[in-house]
Amino acid sequence: MNFIRNITNGLLLALVANTGHSQSCAQIPSIQPPATAVPVSAYGATPDDFTDDTLAIQRALDAGGDVVFTPGVYLTSRQVRVRRANTRLFGVGATLHATNPESQSINIEADNSGVYGLQFTAVTNTRKTAPWHTRISVYKEVSGVIQVVRNTTIVGNVIAPTVGALAPYGNSSSGGGIILLRAEGFLVANNTVSRTLADGIHVTAGSKDGLVIGNKVRETGDDMIAAVSYALGGPAAFNNAGMLIGIQVLKQTRLVQNVLITDNDVSSNYWGRGISVVGGQDITIQRNKIDNVPTGAGVILAREANYQTFGVQNVLVKDNIVSRIQTHRSAYDPDGTFATRGRSGHGAYEVHASMFEDEVSSVIRSELAVSNIAFTGNTLTSSAVLAARTGVAFKNTVTATRPEDGLTVSRNIVTGDVVNVNFGSTNGVTGSRIVCP
Repeated sequence: MNFIRNITNGLLLALVANTGHSQSCAQIPSIQPPATAVPVSAYGATPDDFTDDTLAIQRALDAGGDVVFTPGVYLTSRQVRVRRANTRLFGVGATLHATNPESQSINIEADNSGVYGLQFTAVTNTRKTAPWHTRISVYKEVSGVIQVVRNTTIVGNVIAPTVGALAPYGNSSSGGGIILLRAEGFLVANNTVSRTLADGIHVTAGSKDGLVIGNKVRETGDDMIAAVSYALGGPAAFNNAGMLIGIQVLKQTRLVQNVLITDNDVSSNYWGRGISVVGGQDITIQRNKIDNVPTGAGVILAREANYQTFGVQNVLVKDNIVSRIQTHRSAYDPDGTFATRGRSGHGAYEVHASMFEDEVSSVIRSELAVSNIAFTGNTLTSSAVLAARTGVAFKNTVTATRPEDGLTVSRNIVTGDVVNVNFGSTNGVTGSRIVCP
């Protein structure tokens, strides 16, 4: 079953050389600490002595204000938390090396806080998925409910694999590089993220009113930049009524909205997509350079039923430069399994939706569609797949066993609605309310 309507014909792609990017419109704050910043050494942290600095760093963060890390290497054995509002960390020339694969983030959970100019390295083993497995996270949870964190700034940091004596493994993070959960009014700018085991930069859990600008992402283990909105958790087979009952309430706290993703340079992940919106609303993807995506789309806009995401609405994809889509492998393959993964077959620019059969016949069907999408001014060079593909989603069945009675429950996935997708014209699609000329 295929529901594709109002697909506007037009010229999407021109095979042209890299023309470069115009200067960003955002006012990026300096990564240099103010003269009044307190050195972390005042709380007992000492670089280059190869002893655990976790407690001392936590004392500094709990004191709040501006904290500066003098150059050198600081060791942390578990995540450290920014719990006081108006706390800023500065650290040009300083490295925070996480020794514990299970807990390694700088976690921001207070308003008006930020991380500037630090380098992050880590010991890793296998891919993990929690916020504390990333290197910089924005995440606050109270009694099982994710809370809003406002006005976070993450600028000029480097998340990189370790080298030399501190490098038993070649990855920079057990999970993603930077993750934002229910962040409002955020700026993620001019960071370098490489060799994470999951996404490079991941915006999720109702984050909104944010800017992802001028970042460089390389050799990640999943999408290089992703905006993802999960409506529900737990086994999808059990949740046929969950979204039907409460989707409007869920959207208020779980839908990513009003995000501008611009002027980023991403290349050579060994799994996943270049830039993705999997559930989201009012998003602009513009002037990004996306190169060498070996297995997936350069840009993908999708509703994924098996992951129980929201639909995608009002997205503008403008003036991006995309190259080498599913034509080359990544030079980095940490577990040696890349050769067995193969291509996804997604188009270089991919738009699709999947729904459960019971969702197709429900009143929330339009909420789960991919609709009001515009592509304009984008380019493509070297692709092993279609330049643009719309409306093609896999069919599948998800199953789970109910613990109370041992009964196996199944739901069938079919192709969902893709509505008002325009190639070569904006046709009234505005994208985010944050605009860079």
